[in-house]
Amino acid sequence: MQRETEAVRGLTAAAARTHSDVASFRFTQAVGLLLAAYARTHDSTYLVPARAVLDYLVDSGDAGVAASARDDPPELVRAGLLRDLVTAWSVTGESRYRDAARDLARRLAVAVGRTADRTVFADRDAYVIGSILDAAEALGDSGAVARARAALDTLLRRVYARGRAVRHVAGAGSPERALLGDQVQVAWACLAAREATGETHYLEIAEDLARLLERDFADSSSAGYFDAAATDPTAPALVERAKPVLDDLLPGGNGWAGRVLLRLARLTGDVRYRRRAEATLEAFVGTVGGEGLRAASYLAVVQEVSRDH
Repeated sequence: MQRETEAVRGLTAAAARTHSDVASFRFTQAVGLLLAAYARTHDSTYLVPARAVLDYLVDSGDAGVAASARDDPPELVRAGLLRDLVTAWSVTGESRYRDAARDLARRLAVAVGRTADRTVFADRDAYVIGSILDAAEALGDSGAVARARAALDTLLRRVYARGRAVRHVAGAGSPERALLGDQVQVAWACLAAREATGETHYLEIAEDLARLLERDFADSSSAGYFDAAATDPTAPALVERAKPVLDDLLPGGNGWAGRVLLRLARLTGDVRYRRRAEATLEAFVGTVGGEGLRAASYLAVVQEVSRDH
C-alpha cells in the first residue's frame, strides 16, 4: 500500500499548489491519510502537502468550501475537514488547528440538529455527528458533545430498531432501504458517543449493528460486505451486488466497516472484531491500485492497522 499512499501524496501536493478542488470530500480523506502516514512514520513529506491544504482551507474559511465543493454536500466536506483539523492539532501541536476545529465543531453541532427543512439520510447525518463527537471529545467541548449526542439520539429514534438494519432515509413512509454505509456510519457515531459520554447503550447499538453486518451484508464465500442487505427487496441479485471500498460522497463502505470493527476491538477487548477487520481490509488489497484519491479512506485504515502492529 506504500505506492498507493505515495500516489495520494503526489496528487494532494499538486492540488495544494493550485487550490484546485481541495475543498472536496475526497481531499479531506486524502489529508486524513497523509496525517495518519505522518503520525506512523514521522516522514515530513506526508505532512507538508496535508498542511498546505489545511492552511488554505482554514485561511479561506467557509468561502473556500462553498467555492470548491461543487458536487459534495458542504456539511460532509466540513465534517471531513473537522476530523483533519483535530488530527493536525494532535500531530503538530499547533493551536490554530485546535481553534479552527473548535469553531467548526460548534457550528456543525448546531446545523446537524436542524432537520425540519431537509431530508435526513442516515449515513450522511451519522458521519457528521460522529465527526463532531470525536472532535468535541478530543477538544474537551462538552457543549458540542451534548448537541451532537442529542442529534444522534434523534437520528436513532428515526432510523434504528434493535435487530434490524438502519434505514437509509428517516421518516415515516420513506423507502426501507438497508445500505452498508448507513450501518457503518451509525455504528461509528455510536462508538464516538460511547467514548464521549461513557454511556454503554451506544456500544450495545454498535455491537448490534456489527452482528447485523455479518447476518445481512457479509459475503458468505469471501471477506467483505455488500452494499445492500440480502433482505432488501430492492437490492440487485447476488451476482450483481457490489462490495464498495472506494470513496465517493462518503468513505467507502468496506474500509469504514474495517474502521468500525477495529474500534470495537479496542473498546471491548474482543479480538474477533480485529480479525474481521483485518480480513475485510485484506480482501481489497488487490483492488485499490491506481485508484488515487478514491482509495484514501481505505488506505488510512490500513495505516491504522500497521500502526497497531
